[in-house]
Formats: sequence, C-alpha cells, structure tokens
Amino acid sequence: FLGIVRATLVNLWHGKVGQGASTLTQLAIRNITYRQMRTFIPKITEMINALRMERKYSKNDILEFIANQFYVNANGRGLYIAAKYFFSKEVADLSLIENAFIAGAFKGPNLYNSNFYKVEDKKKQAYERAMARKGYVITNMEKNGYLSEAEAAAAIGEPLVFRFSEFTFDAKAPEKTKVKIE
Repeated sequence: FLGIVRATLVNLWHGKVGQGASTLTQLAIRNITYRQMRTFIPKITEMINALRMERKYSKNDILEFIANQFYVNANGRGLYIAAKYFFSKEVADLSLIENAFIAGAFKGPNLYNSNFYKVEDKKKQAYERAMARKGYVITNMEKNGYLSEAEAAAAIGEPLVFRFSEFTFDAKAPEKTKVKIE
C-alpha cells in the first residue's frame, strides 16, 4: 500500500505515470487487459479490478494465474512452456538455477534469451543478462531465508545450460500445460 501511495504522489507531482507500484494482482489484471498506456485512469481502473480479484481469489490462485500466463515466446505462455522451451524439461524436473532463471525471466524473457538473437555478440550479452538475473533471484532467495549462504554461492557460480527446443502441440493439447502452485 505504501508503495502505491508513494508512486501515486510522485506521479501526480510530475503530472505523468513514471513510477510503478504494482502488486502481483495488478500485474495479473494488466496482463488480462493488456494495458499499454501509462496514464492515471487505466491505473486506477487496474487498482479497482485488482481489489475485486483479491476478494474472489486467494494469493496462491493469483500467483498461479500469473505463472501460467506470462509470455515466453511464440510457442506460448507460462511455466510449462518456459521449462520446455529453455530446458526441454518438465517443470518438476527443473533445477534450482533453472527455476531461478525462469523466475527472473518473467520481467522480459527475450532480454535473457540467447536463442532469440542471431548475432553472436547479442547472444553473449543475453546470456550474461540471464546469468545476472539468475544471480539476482538466488541472492534474494538467500536474503529471504530460502537458501543458505553456501547454497546461494554454489548456485550463483553455476552456469546456465540451455537446451532450447522447438515444439508444437497437437490439436489435443495436454491439460498439464498449466502448472498448479502449491
């Protein structure tokens, strides 16, 4: 709440939306409505709809929704697609660093996707961004008590090994394209 108030005051002071203070629920609403404009009226509407969504769904349900609809690439959206595309694995088979990469890649998967680029320099830059983003997630996991200092140090030093796959779904796509967050 304080972040939203702070961002609103700064934005009002500057006369435009320059700072965000979105909650996960607001992110879910923005992804549903594909809001592009950064103006006050859509942001207020987004906040109202987020409150409505929070009354109807639990935080786990909202997190599950976000995890299953973030853009990965032309193959689709969500954790299942990300696991298949980046690592040729099922979600349950992902390692700590693979999970950390995917969590960090929510921000913009193609920024960290060396397979997206054709020029070798760009591929290398994308890989370096992916490693930095993975490190960011691992560091935050340690700060929040999910990993020990030793586990975090080992994971940060471990390279990402992508196993990009091109795949398609047949007309009878499996139901497990959605991932249940427990």
